[in-house]
Amino acid sequence: LSSTAGRPVAVDDRGAVTCAPERFRAEPSGGWQPIAAWAGPWPIEELWWEASGGRKVARFQVVGVDGRAWLLTCDEGVWWTEAVYD
Repeated sequence: LSSTAGRPVAVDDRGAVTCAPERFRAEPSGGWQPIAAWAGPWPIEELWWEASGGRKVARFQVVGVDGRAWLLTCDEGVWWTEAVYD
């Protein structure tokens, strides 16, 4: 995720975005797609009961200008595509 100025979107310790997401890539080698709408982030602590302390992730839902919705996850500053909805 990034702003149109090319700034990467990140989620801070309080669960807020550092800038508004305006475009995304569904694949690392794919082209940028403009975002028509977005919701999130939803910060989640996963595996908090593990001795290693688990991990914190944040999820976003974005809708591209093509009308498809995407579920994206930020894990340690890296964005992953989890699902696409037609």
